Amino acid sequence: QNYIQEGHFGIVSDKTEMSLHLRVSSSVSKMLTDSPLSDDQQVVTTDDYTSEIKATVRSSEDLKRWLMGWGDEIQVLAPLSLRQAMIASTRNLMASYLEEEGAEEPA
Repeated sequence: QNYIQEGHFGIVSDKTEMSLHLRVSSSVSKMLTDSPLSDDQQVVTTDDYTSEIKATVRSSEDLKRWLMGWGDEIQVLAPLSLRQAMIASTRNLMASYLEEEGAEEPA
């Protein structure tokens, strides 16, 4: 937790805590098992490829960006507000690529 709060994952926390629930790939699960998000982190392996992680973390825009950086290796299950923000960001990203589909490549 201290390692993360010091900004080593690019996450600068505010003071609002949330119960984070994630579905993650096996590689992310290993990384978060070695470097937990919090002292109360729980990891449950669901199959050979995914795990679910629950942890109390501090809310921040940097947390959202860090989660987005993992692409499809992380799915936010809760809190709902963060899940909805991730969905909106993903839709906006997809729309920006789709509207450029068929456009010529820049030189």
